[in-house]
Amino acid sequence: MRTLIKFKLFVAEIQASNSKKYKQEVLKRFKDDEDIKRYLKIAFDPYTVYGISYKKLSKDFGYNGEREDLNVFELFDYLAEHNTGSTAEIVECQLALGYAATYDLESSYLLTKLICKDLSIGCDAKTINSVIPGLIPTFSVQLAEKYF
Repeated sequence: MRTLIKFKLFVAEIQASNSKKYKQEVLKRFKDDEDIKRYLKIAFDPYTVYGISYKKLSKDFGYNGEREDLNVFELFDYLAEHNTGSTAEIVECQLALGYAATYDLESSYLLTKLICKDLSIGCDAKTINSVIPGLIPTFSVQLAEKYF
């Protein structure tokens, strides 16, 4: 949970300005922080999908269990492995969101954005990779050359 709060502060700081240069400076300050890098990979990696949308998260399955602890990275590893969007995964996400909401509603909102892969911080994978090379895999079209 501490890592999610740290990432929430990072997101608030990077969203403070629209300047690309400012965002790159913020990324440079946090480029050695492994937790921030892992969250950026969770949010912006196009090859990792979780199969969960806002509509699925809003469904009520009548399960009222409580979660004792939340390890966000374990949750996302589980979702990446089981990316079917089935009831079990949705219930896990709802329990995690409920646990995060007990601490802070903004953390729960941020976790929802991460689960649905809808986080917007004002920069893209190209900007992130310019500061932290190779963090986010990108797909680029191979350009052709003249045959002669």
